[in-house]
Amino acid sequence: MFELLPIVIDLATALFFFSGSIDYVYTGIMMVIACADMNLTNVMDYIDPPFYMRPDYYDRDEEDESEEHNLDISQINEFETVKYFCNEKEELRKFRLNKANDNITCYANYWFSNSIKDMLRNGLMMIGSVLMAYRRPADSEMTVGDYMLFAHYFYRFTSPLNTISEIAQRLRSYFDDMDVIYELFHDRTEIPSENSENVEISGGIRIQNLSFSYSEDNKILKNVSFDVPEGKTVALVGPSGSGKSTIIRLLYRFLDPDQGSIFIGEADLQGLDIYSYRKTVSIVPQDCTLLQATVRKNIGYGRISATDEEIDKAAALAKIDNLLQRDDTIEQRKIQKKKLEKMQSKVRKLFGFPYYEDLDDYAEEEEEMQINRMSGGERQRVAIARALLKDPKYLFLDEATSSLDTITEKQIQHALTDAANGKTCIIVAHRLSTIAHADNIVVLKDGTVVEQGTHNQLLKIQGLYSKMWHLQQGGDLSCVNLD
Repeated sequence: MFELLPIVIDLATALFFFSGSIDYVYTGIMMVIACADMNLTNVMDYIDPPFYMRPDYYDRDEEDESEEHNLDISQINEFETVKYFCNEKEELRKFRLNKANDNITCYANYWFSNSIKDMLRNGLMMIGSVLMAYRRPADSEMTVGDYMLFAHYFYRFTSPLNTISEIAQRLRSYFDDMDVIYELFHDRTEIPSENSENVEISGGIRIQNLSFSYSEDNKILKNVSFDVPEGKTVALVGPSGSGKSTIIRLLYRFLDPDQGSIFIGEADLQGLDIYSYRKTVSIVPQDCTLLQATVRKNIGYGRISATDEEIDKAAALAKIDNLLQRDDTIEQRKIQKKKLEKMQSKVRKLFGFPYYEDLDDYAEEEEEMQINRMSGGERQRVAIARALLKDPKYLFLDEATSSLDTITEKQIQHALTDAANGKTCIIVAHRLSTIAHADNIVVLKDGTVVEQGTHNQLLKIQGLYSKMWHLQQGGDLSCVNLD
């Protein structure tokens, strides 16, 4: 309102001058020219300046905007991976840096576009004023002073119209985003965290009378209780849908229980600073999500400050040394691509030659090809290496070797056993041979604990675990009843 009121006054003053001093035909001509000037704001948004008129900022925007946008979307889509390794601050830093670069580019392009608009606007004003004064000074109907007064009021007439056009354009953008903003305000916020990183978190894990449901008629966990002593390994086994992975998500506080408690040492998990707690936990999830980056960057995401030597060591434990060698080739191709782009950019600006599309993104295509074409086992090994690199106090493995072949599984199992030494570890597994060494095995069925004990103890009681073991060892399926 306060922005529009002065504009309306300026328009009224200019129209009063035109209607009182100049005939209505010429006033109409001036209004047509003014409206054409007003539409420059919208028209310029769809005009791509010729290559020889564009500054480097404009080219930088075309080259980097898509990459930055894909990076932002990747982190949003893979938010669980970001939280697994407590990299919210790092992602926020990269996001702010990208937005700062984007703002610089936008301001440069805004200045460049406005310079062209100002030239066209001044040209229209000159055409209008010359058209109006063409015959009148010759006929002694307009003095030089009248002409200068006319030119001044013509500018007072066109400038407010252009401002109105810019305001209307902003309002359209605001209204388009209002629904998204409304939904954002009604979203549930992140679990509160005081970010007190110096909090000492240690001790075993105690799960007491834990119940959880995704909906009222879908009870996943029912009064689940078990202990994980500090430095020991506990395995969770049972039929699909018994709540094993849900317990892992509750332990990482992606979910909160309906009833019951989880204690870390003597402290209730819901009373701990979530950031400090997650810094002590590493997880290999059931569905391994990788960033759209090189394998080295994906492993290094487990600990941003890790050196190349530490990344190489984690990769060796997970048996993915060969994938890191491909990384070096990709980086070399990216460097070569940047050099070619700079050379082509100079040629394009000098002679008008376009970019060669087949060279524009070939390094990114190679990088994406390595990630997207990985087998399930390779992706799982990258996730294992990333988790080991973090070197946590608490290690959660949710079907960490389910996609591996038998030989690789045995090799990685030994590496995981060594890595878990001295750590408090919870393993979710369907293949019982991978958890037979666990200090305690918790057997779940229909969201409840039906058995607990070591491998040998559970075999002796001839319960559900014994039947599952017999089934997986190639026993007579006809005599096995899991009910």
